[in-house]
Amino acid sequence: MSKYTPESHMESYRTLIFACAAAFVVQAIFVFLDGYTLGTFMGWLNSSHVLISVIIGFWLFQNRKNIPSVRSLEIGFFILSAPFLVTTWIGESTGLALGQLRQPFVPLQFLCIYIAVLSPGRVIIAAFEILVTLVVAVTFWFVLKAQYPLTGVTGEPYATLTYGLVALMMLSARAYRKGIIQKLEKTKAEAEAFERAARLFLAVRDRANSPLQVINLCATLIVARNPDETETVERLQRSLVKLQELTDILAETEVWRETYKAGGDISVEIDKTFSKLV
Repeated sequence: MSKYTPESHMESYRTLIFACAAAFVVQAIFVFLDGYTLGTFMGWLNSSHVLISVIIGFWLFQNRKNIPSVRSLEIGFFILSAPFLVTTWIGESTGLALGQLRQPFVPLQFLCIYIAVLSPGRVIIAAFEILVTLVVAVTFWFVLKAQYPLTGVTGEPYATLTYGLVALMMLSARAYRKGIIQKLEKTKAEAEAFERAARLFLAVRDRANSPLQVINLCATLIVARNPDETETVERLQRSLVKLQELTDILAETEVWRETYKAGGDISVEIDKTFSKLV
């Protein structure tokens, strides 16, 4: 059975929508910035990333009533985020080759945070994507250092590795918070289910009280009119006592409701009630 509840599945879907919007806005801005500073090719390259975000966004919109699986959402996010690596490598290399003052690792630092905050689905997949980004960053640093010796005095790749570590910590905190929320939602759902069960038991008790009273009265009349039926009536009365005990146990579910309304733990009261039925 999948560990993803409908709520967490929907959350992953919405998270990917936000990721698409963020990628669209950022790359749409750089279509003009990089197109102006780095040339037409970079403008078109960023435009292709914008197009990818639009396509994924349209796919999500088309499937809004039949949300894709979490794995499909993870694949969609990978397709959305991977072009950042390509545009960063090509764009920053081009800028440095043109003699521009650049901060070539800032986009990769942004990508680490982007993945930590907006990745849908499983934490292990997002952590893997962050690690891949860091590997690319270190590789990029070695390539740049071989071409531009001053790269070695910029504090890289340690600054980007620090961003990656922070991103992993953010991802861990996000996963922990999500787990707590899911547990709270599950506990709330169980408490509400028990509260409904308590109302049902009380309704059964109330419906059973009047017939029991009538049967008890009839048994008394039978004894008064037919003393010879005493043994039969005694059996009937013993059965009535057991039924009365059952209705008394059902009445204890009122305690469930009071405990639930007071915000207490109703599991203890439930165990006490069910122990009397065993």
